[in-house]
Amino acid sequence: MNSKASDTMWGHGQRLLKGSPEWVIEARFDAVGPTAGLYSRAVTETSAPGTTGTLPPLRPLPLIELAPQAFAAVHALHAAVEEAATTAGLEPLLLELVRLRCSQLNGCTYCVDLHTAAARKAGETDERLGLLAAWRESGPLFTPREYAALALAEAVTRLPDHAEGARAQREARAELSDPEAAFVAWAATVVNAYNRIAVTSRPVPAAEG
Repeated sequence: MNSKASDTMWGHGQRLLKGSPEWVIEARFDAVGPTAGLYSRAVTETSAPGTTGTLPPLRPLPLIELAPQAFAAVHALHAAVEEAATTAGLEPLLLELVRLRCSQLNGCTYCVDLHTAAARKAGETDERLGLLAAWRESGPLFTPREYAALALAEAVTRLPDHAEGARAQREARAELSDPEAAFVAWAATVVNAYNRIAVTSRPVPAAEG
């Protein structure tokens, strides 16, 4: 199979082509909470032109279908963190920026799209959304609270060495109260879980025929 097939962008109810005619992917997305859309149908792969044989259909690893109780527990954790973060004083827009930045780092296209839309709904501008990936170099475009939260969220996502993680925590706690910093870390933890569920549930290529 042609190994240069282009990456797939996931979306609602789309028939997705990846390096056509080598790949044909059909995906179905269901609304299931904050990471709606993790179910997918089937992956049909055929050999590249000039080769023989057809690779068998390959389905994504059905994490949600095989463990619905575990996924429900992730939803419950999300709801608990959301409520506690609001009580602690964290702004909804700041939380969406945290979730969006974590999703960018994890390469979760579905969650990036989801949290971009949620941030816009919360009042975010296209300029700031476009520069979120370069927030450290964006000068005064982001507030000190947002800088602190984003640094802590990146540390939670990347799990850097002790010194870097400690520095991110010190920076966060200089701008945020301890409860606020704690729930930024919790929000990053939860969206990292959703990212990993979504990314792992994507279709994966079969072995070459």
